[in-house]
Amino acid sequence: MGLWEFATLTFMWSLLGFILAIGILVTIHEWGHYQVARWFNIKVVKFSIGFGKKLWSKQGKETEFQLALIPIGGFVKFVDEREGPVAEEDLPRAFNRQSVYKRFAVVAAGPIINLIFAWMMFTAIYMIGVSAPKPIFDQPIAKSALEKALPDNDQAWLVLQVDQQEVTSWLTVREQLLMALVDDQKRVSLTLESIETGRIKVLDNVSLAELDLENQKQNWVRAIGFQPAMIPVPAIVGDVKANGPADLAGLQSGDLILSINGTAIHYWHDLVTTVRDLPNQEVFVVVSRDGVNYDHQVALTANAAANDDLT
Repeated sequence: MGLWEFATLTFMWSLLGFILAIGILVTIHEWGHYQVARWFNIKVVKFSIGFGKKLWSKQGKETEFQLALIPIGGFVKFVDEREGPVAEEDLPRAFNRQSVYKRFAVVAAGPIINLIFAWMMFTAIYMIGVSAPKPIFDQPIAKSALEKALPDNDQAWLVLQVDQQEVTSWLTVREQLLMALVDDQKRVSLTLESIETGRIKVLDNVSLAELDLENQKQNWVRAIGFQPAMIPVPAIVGDVKANGPADLAGLQSGDLILSINGTAIHYWHDLVTTVRDLPNQEVFVVVSRDGVNYDHQVALTANAAANDDLT
């Protein structure tokens, strides 16, 4: 998948998520008006989610429910003498004939139900939690405090605790480092679990000398030496751009890239870092296709890594 296709897909999913979120909020808001009006026996003529052209509707006992084209709002329409003639039997149920307290309650119900819904959602998020990247790292940053405490590392680790406090994400690791800095600590202890074997390892006295509490822009997680492990994404060619470098070289969608100029490519990250150092050069690429290896000569552009020359 090229950069443009990825950006387009991301935009479409974001737009869909926005419309869905707005739709839920509007529905809850209008339901507040509708429900309170029913409690006071005010006749509701129409309940609409969206404005403009009607896309779908269903007639209830006395209320028409509809979905409209523009999903950024909605409305609830009551029987009201100010908007037209009202049947004699409906006059006691007209909105304009209700007491000021009832009308105020109906109008206020929408915003109030939205506030209650927001409180319920935040409470649920707080209780359930949200997904976040686990604090997994492999190679500490060179010359960092973590590398000095964990020299010659050859495996990936999950951070379980910082100063005996449980952590579940990089954000909570940062929070514990912040607490240590606020307490004017010079060192912290780290409890790690091997991803491969499950072995527990405790690093005592990891220096905080490189961390600066006064520098709010400093990445304290990186400053101590943590480098989040890269997700191992295979280096598989996505959609090949017509007349692009990959297409002109004969690469096909689904090809697994094995090497570039003799440098082994294991994951997509290896591909990006390799071609980034080879702008405007012709490179020899070995790919695997249906179990057979093929050699291709690809002419990279000036900004190969960003332009997806191999897709």
